[in-house]
Amino acid sequence: MGVGTTTPTNKLHISTITNPLRIEGLQSGDVTDRIVSVDAAGVMRTLTVDQIKNQLGILGAFRVTQSGSQTFPNGGGGVAVYNAEAFDENNEFNLVTDIFTASSTGVWQMEFSETLAAIGGSVDLHYISKKVQITVLAGRI
Repeated sequence: MGVGTTTPTNKLHISTITNPLRIEGLQSGDVTDRIVSVDAAGVMRTLTVDQIKNQLGILGAFRVTQSGSQTFPNGGGGVAVYNAEAFDENNEFNLVTDIFTASSTGVWQMEFSETLAAIGGSVDLHYISKKVQITVLAGRI
């Protein structure tokens, strides 16, 4: 059926100069819902979240935190230990060993941030933020 066209190419083909579609009353979705996309020809399709992540090259995400303080040896060399996981899409970070094991090969971007306090005669607070890209061929980081 054509609306605004006499030569429809799909079951429902709407043609107008601007904004041919408006839908009111839509409700919030669920994590299992599919997402509507529109191709260059204006054809609507649905994609899963995983399809979108794959097309964008998003391999996964996780966030871990440490709610308390940690003491590191003078001169550095300490290992940060995390005790809480906010999310871990692919179950790749192990809170027991503090090891991230990549589930697939590719280029991973990791961001680290720490607030450090050096206590001597006074307290110095330092906030460190670092963004790195790591190429993972297999295994763990």
